[in-house]
Amino acid sequence: MTVKNSVLLMIKQYQGISFNSLLGKTASSYSSMNSAKASLSRTLKDCLSLGLITKKGGHFFITDKGAMEINSEMKNKLLMKLNSLLKTKNAENEIESIVQYLQTLIERAKEDSELLKAAKASSQFNVSELIELNKRIELKARHLDYLSKIFFSHIEALKEFNFNDFFSLELNWNSLESLARIQGLLKAQEFFLESNDLSFIGLVSAKFNAKKKENSLLLPVQSLDKLLELASENFLYDSSKNLSLEFSGIKIFVHFPSITFIGPHKELNEIKSLFKRKEKPPAKTILIQK
Repeated sequence: MTVKNSVLLMIKQYQGISFNSLLGKTASSYSSMNSAKASLSRTLKDCLSLGLITKKGGHFFITDKGAMEINSEMKNKLLMKLNSLLKTKNAENEIESIVQYLQTLIERAKEDSELLKAAKASSQFNVSELIELNKRIELKARHLDYLSKIFFSHIEALKEFNFNDFFSLELNWNSLESLARIQGLLKAQEFFLESNDLSFIGLVSAKFNAKKKENSLLLPVQSLDKLLELASENFLYDSSKNLSLEFSGIKIFVHFPSITFIGPHKELNEIKSLFKRKEKPPAKTILIQK
């Protein structure tokens, strides 16, 4: 609805409304009070010049011409849209919009008898049709509920089959410190390191005497603690850089502001538990088989 029609509707609903009351009802749609005042002033000036409203002692009243225009607007927009939606072959697929438009129509009709009269005369649907539509929606809802339960059982089965999963954490000092304990859960002796920060790759290569290949390195798992210390100095709060660690079946992406883990569901659940407890996991725990 345009600003003009919105203001006309408010004046029609609250005959004798003041400028400040109108401003209070419209200000939330603007970025500042000055913008709201300027827009409302222009709209009222236009409506006065067109004879859609009158002003008496600082209060605004809608004229017959203004009432006819707003009723026409409601008929042309709201009712036409409702008629169109309810005529569609699968109206139940449009139920969200239908409910929204019906809610608007009913609420406004409660306060405007002329609008109610226009709606009753112009509607191309009847109550029985709406009842039938509601029955189809209820049937669809029951079917969706059934599908949801089946879908949930499928998800649980995929968990048992250990399909891939993922989870993310906030990247900060604590999460990096906890990440260092992951080596106790993995049987892998080595891991791949990749980064778009070539200077960081060079720094790690020199520190661990590891041969680099473009933007990647192969490192022993024992170097993880020291590596993460370096990462905390280079990757915290810098979204232009990213780092990935790939163990046997587990991939970890470090990219501010988050750390993302991708891998088999059960292994990821064990890794997730590291960030919920302070004690270190048993060094002999083995979750990933080569």
